[in-house]
Amino acid sequence: MRSRMQGWLTARMPEAKNLTVGPVHFPTEAGRSAESSFIDIRYERGGERVEDHLVVRREYAGGEIFLGADLTLPWTMMQAVAAHSDIPVPECIGIELDPDVLTTPFLVMRKRPGRIPSLTPNYNLEGWITQLAPERRTILWRNGIEQIARVHALDWRDGFAFLDDPAKGEAGLDQYLAWLEAWYRWAIGDRYFPVGDAALEHLLGHRPANARVDLLWGDAMPHNILFNEDLTVSAVLDWEAARLGPCEADLAWWIFFNELLAEGIEVERLPGLPSRAETIAIYEAASGRAAQDMDYYSLLAEFRMTTVGIRAGDRRAGGPGRTSVDDMWQNPSARMAARRLGMAMPEKGPAYAASCALLGKR
Repeated sequence: MRSRMQGWLTARMPEAKNLTVGPVHFPTEAGRSAESSFIDIRYERGGERVEDHLVVRREYAGGEIFLGADLTLPWTMMQAVAAHSDIPVPECIGIELDPDVLTTPFLVMRKRPGRIPSLTPNYNLEGWITQLAPERRTILWRNGIEQIARVHALDWRDGFAFLDDPAKGEAGLDQYLAWLEAWYRWAIGDRYFPVGDAALEHLLGHRPANARVDLLWGDAMPHNILFNEDLTVSAVLDWEAARLGPCEADLAWWIFFNELLAEGIEVERLPGLPSRAETIAIYEAASGRAAQDMDYYSLLAEFRMTTVGIRAGDRRAGGPGRTSVDDMWQNPSARMAARRLGMAMPEKGPAYAASCALLGKR
């Protein structure tokens, strides 16, 4: 990888003379929608020696979480966000779709400074968030939630119309639900999962009327934000799930992860991290509009993460269709959806403990 990246970068950075690539590092805190690695490069420019820090995002081969995973989407989104706003995103160096270079397509970005609230270990239990005073945690979360509102304030017709896919229905919730339904049916295959099917039926049959059409970040969660030492936002990351849809979908996704990493796996939330009601209030103040139908969008988030869990389980089990329905029931997000729907659930088993362990529960 190091050797091939050196040749690839040399061809795409002609201003960088005598370019060399350092060792490749794979961070444990990186997201799971694509493989991330860090590399340091050195080169000469204008007679000076320069050191640069890059991130390589590479598609998974055969183990994709998202249906139709394609790095051209985050690549295009980051360029569009940078061109049409001052929302901080990584600077893109290049994208390669030819799998012969690194076996799968990849994109390269400049690394931004900052730290993320980690998922593993759970930020409620370990890491730098635990070392902050409660009032500082509130500031951190407020800054993150305000970034969601800033994304939603952008006009999707001004530079983001490429997200509109009329073949999948009207722009907004119709297209969003069509994406989720296709993703779930692809993930579940010929298996039958009662809570997944019930959640999808409810979402399709009870969609809110007059839902707004907003530009969605798609993966609005604390783990996808780099924070500076002063707790301001250094960069908004992971645009693989960018879509058009109601702003509440992003807000519910943020709330879902805070609930999953606390109440969802029976862990105490850190003091200072806003509650569900407080989070909604922060968003409404930042966006200047009221959040509607949040119970519906919370189920939407739980259903979406249940789909992620199915794909992730199959990946761990060795291939598509490998996760049993019994193990699907032990997924915390699926059980959260079942509770919301009032469905009876099997007893917790070893697979539930294993799922919680992945999310950092001691």
